[in-house]
Amino acid sequence: MALTGIRLVNTMKLRALEPDDIELLYAWENNPQSWHCSAVPTPYSRHVLEQYILSTQTADIWASRQLRLIGEEAGMAVGCADLTELDPVHHRACVGILVDPHQRGKGYAQAMLHALAEYAENYLQLHQLYCDIAVNNTASVKAFQHAGFAIIGTRKDWVYDSPNKRYIDAYTLQTLLN
Repeated sequence: MALTGIRLVNTMKLRALEPDDIELLYAWENNPQSWHCSAVPTPYSRHVLEQYILSTQTADIWASRQLRLIGEEAGMAVGCADLTELDPVHHRACVGILVDPHQRGKGYAQAMLHALAEYAENYLQLHQLYCDIAVNNTASVKAFQHAGFAIIGTRKDWVYDSPNKRYIDAYTLQTLLN
């Protein structure tokens, strides 16, 4: 399914990845300050990111079980929204949001989450979205809660904080779409 820049919620627009996004993705994916939220705390080469962008142009999201979209506000890319672990049987997906470090604190995460939920419900026919967030990532927890997600549990020692050599609990958050 191709997403061609449908305006979904307020002024936030979600769109497919484009080759012109390579520099943004390169900066975002290679920022060590964001790695604590990622399952893959390693840098990516431009070549790998270019190949990824090209592969998403023809990918079947149900086969790859993932979808990455760019969030735009007033024509400016402010972050990306991911659906991973797409499950067509149980109609659910895991959500990830990254907001450009220079754009944080402006409500873009909530806007992307609302747009992503509307897209997931109306176009992908999903029933629920969920995520795991380290308990000390209070900004993300609040953004997800303001977007309608509820804490449904706590996973003990779920996230490894490598700079501090310790494990951190994570909240599991969920929202039901329909």
